[in-house]
Amino acid sequence: MTDEGPRALALDDTNRRLFVATRFDKGVSLFDLTTSKEVAHSKLHNLEPPKIASGRPFLYDAKARLRAARPHARAATRPATWTSSR
Repeated sequence: MTDEGPRALALDDTNRRLFVATRFDKGVSLFDLTTSKEVAHSKLHNLEPPKIASGRPFLYDAKARLRAARPHARAATRPATWTSSR
């Protein structure tokens, strides 16, 4: 399940299992809580077009967003300008 974008959890405390819905591949991972290991992963049918599905990990990738937010080379020479709509 590494880097699959966990989005929801369901705990089966009686059987010591955790179900994790994954955002990027539209799947469900099953973890055995006694061993802390993933024991199964099933992908569900995805109705999204492939172009949308392939871009989803970038949309939710915090590291990529931080890289994109870094100032460019000329940022130090340009003054910051803020405007208000009021």
